[in-house]
Formats: sequence, C-alpha cells, structure tokens
Amino acid sequence: MANKDWLYISQLSGNSGTTTITVSAGTNTNISDRNVLLTVTSNGGYQETVLVLQDANVSTLNVSPTSITSNYEASIGIYSFEITTTLSWTVTSKPSWITLSSTSGTGNTVVYLSFNENTGETQTGEIIITNGIESKSVNVVQYKDFSKDYFTIEAESNGIVFSLLNSNQETIGNVWFSKNEGEWTTYNGEYISLNTGDTIRLYGTNKSYYSYNNNYYCGCTGGNYKIYGNIMSLISGQNFVNKKTFSSSWVFRSFFSNFSGLTSAENLILPVETLTNYCYGEMFAGCTSLVNAPKLPATRITGFSYYGMFSGCTSLVNAPELPATRMGTPGAAYDEHWCYAYMFAGCTSLTTAPALPATILTESCYEAMFINCTSLVNAPALPATSLEPVCYEDMFEGCTSLVTAPELPATTLATNCYYGMFNGCTNLNYIKCLAKNPSTGISPNFGWVNGVASTGTFVKKSGVSWSTGIDGIPEGWTVQNV
Repeated sequence: MANKDWLYISQLSGNSGTTTITVSAGTNTNISDRNVLLTVTSNGGYQETVLVLQDANVSTLNVSPTSITSNYEASIGIYSFEITTTLSWTVTSKPSWITLSSTSGTGNTVVYLSFNENTGETQTGEIIITNGIESKSVNVVQYKDFSKDYFTIEAESNGIVFSLLNSNQETIGNVWFSKNEGEWTTYNGEYISLNTGDTIRLYGTNKSYYSYNNNYYCGCTGGNYKIYGNIMSLISGQNFVNKKTFSSSWVFRSFFSNFSGLTSAENLILPVETLTNYCYGEMFAGCTSLVNAPKLPATRITGFSYYGMFSGCTSLVNAPELPATRMGTPGAAYDEHWCYAYMFAGCTSLTTAPALPATILTESCYEAMFINCTSLVNAPALPATSLEPVCYEDMFEGCTSLVTAPELPATTLATNCYYGMFNGCTNLNYIKCLAKNPSTGISPNFGWVNGVASTGTFVKKSGVSWSTGIDGIPEGWTVQNV
C-alpha cells in the first residue's frame, strides 16, 4: 500500500513482535531530491519516525551531433543523430521539412532524418528532445540550390577589397557585377570595398580566364570571405543554369590562387562533368585559410585537370570526393598526363584521402598527389591493375603520419610507376605489393621506400625476387609471401 504517490510500504499494521517492513520508491523523475517522514505508533502510544530520502534523478540527456547540414536535395535516412539517456524521451518540436524515423522512445536511440527537397532559400530549424528532466536540441540547416545562383563572393570581415585582374592589373572584359544584389554594372577593373555580409555577384561571357602566361585572379584582400554559386555564370553569362560544358582549356587556371582570406568554397558549384586540360589547375593553390572545398562531380577528366588544385591549402581537412573512373587514353600524348598531379601537395591538415576509383590511368596521373601531406593517416585504395609510366611517382612522399600503404595489386608494372612513391614516409611499416617485375616499376637510386620505418612487414608475391634497400624491400623488415 502507498501513503505517497511515489513511496510503497509492504504493510501498514501488524501484531506484536518483530516485523520487517519493506519500503520501495518509484523512479524520481524530478531534478531535485524528495523525502517523506514515516511514523510508526504502537498500541501503547509509543512512536518512532523514519526519514526516507530519495536523490534527484541524475540521468542526463545528450544528443550527438548537435548540428546537421544538408544540401537542397531530398534525402532519406542519410543523416542521423544519437540520443543518450536512461529515461524515455520525446521529440517536442521539429521543422516541417524533415521527417524523423522515431519521435519517442526509451533509452539510447539513433534517429534518422529525411529531408524534403528545398526549392527555396536556405532554411534552418531546430529539433527539440526532452526526457522529462531536461531538453536538448539539434540544429538543422538545409541549403538552397546554389546551382541557380550567380557566382558570389561574400565578405566575412570589414574592410576587404575585391578585384578580378591579371598580374599586370588589367581586366579581362566581358564581366558584369552586382553589389548587394543591386543593378548590374560592367566591371572595368575597379577595386570594390566590402564589409561583413556584403556580396558581389558576377557573370561573364569569356570562354577562359587565362591568356598565354597571364592568369586572371578573382578574390579579395584584407580579410576573410567565402564564395558560392555557379561558376558557369562567368562563362555562360546570365543563361548559366544547367550549363555543364567547357569549350576551352585552362578555363579557371589559378583563378582563386593565393588569396589567403578565402575560407570556404563549400557551396561553389562546379557542374562540368567532362573536364578539359588544366581547367581547374592550381585553382585554389596557396589558399591557406580554405577549410571547405567544393564538390567535384566530374566523371571524365584529362591532362592537368586537377593539377595542383589545392596545393598549399594548409587548413584543408577534408578532401572532396573524386568519382572519375577514367582519366584519358592510356599511352596518350602529354596533354592527357598529370590529371591529379600535386592536387593536395602540402595540405598539412589533410588526414584522410578521397577514394580513387579510376582503373584506367594515364602517365604521371597521380604524381605527387599527396606529397608532404604530413597529417595523412589513411591512404586511398589503388584498384588499377593496368599501370602507366610514373603513374604513382612521389605520390605519398613526405607523408610522415602514414603507417600502412595502400595495397598495390598490379602484377605487371610500367616504367618507373612506383618511383619515389613512399620516400620519406618515416612511420610507414606495412606494404603489400604483388608485382612480378619490381625492377621495372622501381628505378635504382630513386628510393621508393627511402626513410620508412626501420622495422615493418613487406608482403610480396611468392617466387618473385626483390632487392633489399631503398629501391626494394626495406632493410630490417619481415617478408611474407602470398
């Protein structure tokens, strides 16, 4: 029987003698302690009291992550957050444009989100969860479709200055701008001052922003800024939506390079699916504050397409996906070489490399792709079994945090294909290479494993002879045959 709505007593009366009375309490769902004083009275009028104390419920409520960001596209179950609690929980509020896999439950739960397509502006909202004691929230953002926006620069600092000029301080012509969504004006090479939140939208009708030995550079000095919108507004003018082809090479070579105030290109749209020579070569080289790179949807690339694109971007942590499965024509001329060469060279904050699904390679295609990426821990798989000359030359040189090499499945090597590949990888201690002709792919005196860890494991194909040293199996390593 209960004399309080939360306290239960096994019996409220009894006979003389010794009796054990059991007291139990329900769960305290309050965030404060509670108590009750029990009084026991004998037939002779004697009384004793017992104070029953129950601590506050210290069960915590946590959600992770506390922020989720999606693009404009509809998605089902791609994003999720985890609820951690020992109690029951309920979602008390959410935006109308998302659907949750669960809105109530008990204990630890993973909740999946589905987003409706966003056909308007960027929208933000909050998911609120409570367990009866406390509440937590997950902030959600769904960006608009930036492919329909003009290429835009937005200031994140006061007093910055925009320009689009070549190294001779000349303008290219055929470019128009709008400041803070005002009237469109011909750009004549002027410097334009911007403060935090100010925007410059641009469109143009130039096939390329490069002339022989003379790049045009687009950006701001004097502070931080971000870029977004469709890069094709600079090529196709105001009729840029759904335009996905270049008609020229070298289109945006070095276009944003060495602007140290550029922080984000996350929502910059680069929609072209078949790239041309050097179209994005060194595009962001030396942008030392760049944290968020744009998506790279191209499925067919060619020579120099991504050459040095993010080289020297020392703040870049996450690399964009690289979905291309073909680079060009094997054995082709020089203008199809060096597709990804030096792409992330010197990106010292990069920890994980993007997947490299291509199985059709070209000469020098991955040369020095991750050279001196000193924080790189995880290398991508290299699935190609048909190699090209110097295709992996210096690919991971100077990656001092790399411990395990990607498996090298090719059995027949091309000339110098592994030239200097792991040179200077001081912590590397595992390599699996199935080559039948190692002397072809590893040139003498060029140290494909020069400076690796003093001990490690080298897995090779049974019956294949290797030399020992910097041009073969590292000295001091254990050899396994497969």
